[in-house]
Amino acid sequence: MSDSLAIYNGNVGIGTTSPSQKLSIGSVASGGNVKIANGWLCVDDNDTCTGATTAGTIYATNGTVSGGADVAENYPTQDKTLEPGDIVSASAGFPIHITKSRVDDDSRGILGVVSTKPGVLLGHNGNFANASTVPVALVGRVPVKVTNENGDIKPGDYLTISKTRAGYATKAIDAGYVIGQALENHNNDNDNNNDNTILVFINKTYFVPKVADLLQNGQNFGLSGEALNLNNAYAFNDLVVINTMYVGEKLVVKEIIETVELIADTVTAKEKVCIGQTCVTEEQLKAVLKLLDDQQGSVAGASTQVPEPEAPIVPPVIPPSTPDPVIDPPAEDASPPISEPAPSELPPAEVLPVTLPEPVPAPTE
Repeated sequence: MSDSLAIYNGNVGIGTTSPSQKLSIGSVASGGNVKIANGWLCVDDNDTCTGATTAGTIYATNGTVSGGADVAENYPTQDKTLEPGDIVSASAGFPIHITKSRVDDDSRGILGVVSTKPGVLLGHNGNFANASTVPVALVGRVPVKVTNENGDIKPGDYLTISKTRAGYATKAIDAGYVIGQALENHNNDNDNNNDNTILVFINKTYFVPKVADLLQNGQNFGLSGEALNLNNAYAFNDLVVINTMYVGEKLVVKEIIETVELIADTVTAKEKVCIGQTCVTEEQLKAVLKLLDDQQGSVAGASTQVPEPEAPIVPPVIPPSTPDPVIDPPAEDASPPISEPAPSELPPAEVLPVTLPEPVPAPTE
């Protein structure tokens, strides 16, 4: 029995004299390789390998188990600085190649993360001169370099490329593509904990932040927690603000604003101003101001002419009129009353003769 082939306790060994399994190839000292020329390899649980017919294929009925937790693919690269945990993007100078994601890269170019230990590694076709290959995690759990430039990272937070550190991920606060979701906390860029890496579930998708994730966050304005930050918020239904809302540039409302009181340095209306059911356009308002200016000589903000002093008001002179006995009764005489004479002192009454009319004779038949 030679050292190249051994049978021990029913086990076959190649390169070992003490095989521990049904087939053992190589030893700890010499190692071992297996080559299947123009054939397939099948691992099943029913001793039939049903469907195993294509050369160059590995079949398994219950999947595979390995030390890693991600599916990766080898990509060519000219970037010699790449290392596990780096976020990578498509290289603009070399087709099919990848490079470390830079500060000024768009999130659309994110491809994945350099894997530390792939569970399943896919190869690549093509001959790329002067290029090395690195495994890029496409899905699964991998360590990723992170920074808290957009705030502390908590499990479940979506991560995108950092704007300050090449190859690093940061918490996503704007709409855009993300590499996946954090599975661990990160709150200190200077703790040197595994070179600021955390475990991330890789799942490239498009992220839109929720209003609830951004409410009561005034860090962009340097305000207190009572401020409402709408820099990156999207509201599709009702939005209620209990205290103060700050808008950095402008607030666009397509339909109606209802308020009890409006305080502003300047109010600009593009078409018309309405009070109740009465509306006025710019041209109509100009005409009204001009009319007032012509009548009064000056309207605040519409003319600089000094108004002429008004003539004093002289009350009209009303001529005297005959008193009305009903409206203006005569004033009582203030002199003492005159006493009437007694009856004995009156002169005798004058007796006037009375003439009777003559009788009229009766008519005869």
